[in-house]
Amino acid sequence: KSIPDRSTYFNCFASNDGSNNNIFGIQNEKTLKFIGCSMWGTVLCGANYFGTQEECFLDLSGEETGILFLARNWGSGGWLLPNEKLFVSSSGVLVEMLNSTTLSIHDKKGMAMFRALPEEFGVRLL
Repeated sequence: KSIPDRSTYFNCFASNDGSNNNIFGIQNEKTLKFIGCSMWGTVLCGANYFGTQEECFLDLSGEETGILFLARNWGSGGWLLPNEKLFVSSSGVLVEMLNSTTLSIHDKKGMAMFRALPEEFGVRLL
């Protein structure tokens, strides 16, 4: 039996604001870093804590969904776009893929699509 590459697994943590709004923090299972936006708006997987810069919107119902970064574009939001050139590094396959988003919450053209799969301890995004 092969051991899965845990750098491709992400855990989703719900925002604790009392609402049911699908706001999540997405943490890489291998590096324990959260996906979010830097001060300059770059999307990266490097935050040690889940805060407003790491808030993402996604649907965990099992349907195809995009990932919306709420802090992207100075708070206007942006949907993750796929990148044709993947870069594999020690921190995981998605490092290069996470650098591009749409320009607003309303612009969904070409966004990357994922499907959340329940796991024993978290959710796997495919």
